Amino acid sequence: MQAPAPHPDNGVRITGTLQENAAVLYQAGIQPSAMLVLKIAPEKGLPFLVRKPLGTDPNVHMAAQAKLVVMKRGDQVAVYAKGFHARDDHDVATLFALDVSDILPLGSPTRNRAAGDE
Repeated sequence: MQAPAPHPDNGVRITGTLQENAAVLYQAGIQPSAMLVLKIAPEKGLPFLVRKPLGTDPNVHMAAQAKLVVMKRGDQVAVYAKGFHARDDHDVATLFALDVSDILPLGSPTRNRAAGDE
């Protein structure tokens, strides 16, 4: 991972490799809400835990589900957030992204290499 770069919204850009497949998690209720969850391993340093609330709109949930196809373990992603803080859960230290504004899949290094060979 490169050092976090400034984002136009005075935040940071976090880039790295997904440690596991991205997931959309749902919370039951009268109006079910969802959250996009990622674990990113930077080139150096602690891993990042990214959670982006998706609200209750089913259209937003479906768009996030469609995005999961290109966010598999080993793929590269960029996350834009306001900042991050250290977090220690059950002896596992991570950096937790705060106020995530965008998550962009950058692709798989293997797929990108194969596409360039053609």
